[in-house]
Amino acid sequence: MSNLFSLIKSIKVSQLWDWQYLIRTDVTPIKYSLVIVIILFSLIVVGFISQFFVEKKSAPRFYKDFLKRIGDVLIYIPLLLIFLVGGRYLGIEGLSRPIYLEICIAVWLIWILFLLYCQIAILPKYWRKYNKVKQEEKYLKYAKNKGQRKN
Repeated sequence: MSNLFSLIKSIKVSQLWDWQYLIRTDVTPIKYSLVIVIILFSLIVVGFISQFFVEKKSAPRFYKDFLKRIGDVLIYIPLLLIFLVGGRYLGIEGLSRPIYLEICIAVWLIWILFLLYCQIAILPKYWRKYNKVKQEEKYLKYAKNKGQRKN
């Protein structure tokens, strides 16, 4: 845990916006790369586990699809980040530029924000529609059973 805190302390925010730093070609290994890879690998494992449990869950299809997208966020982008961190650690010149890591993290954050927007704004509409259809099905089933008893 102390490695994680020292990793966070070692991030220099001023370098995140410096273009010379971002596109430089000299290869320097990332400090605490093992900690980063372990965190990303654990996110991938959580993504696979969530995909497994979504398949077992009895929920409407639109909600299962949404939960699968969350699992995708936890699988694909961390996998790409592991390749980039590994390329930086091994000193592969094509993968070692810091801008690739920043772009990947930015795409990941945009994807997460989009999923949050879907959770807040779009899914409630689907849930209302789903509940309305279920209520109508329940009403029709009750009316059908009541009609059969009279005959």
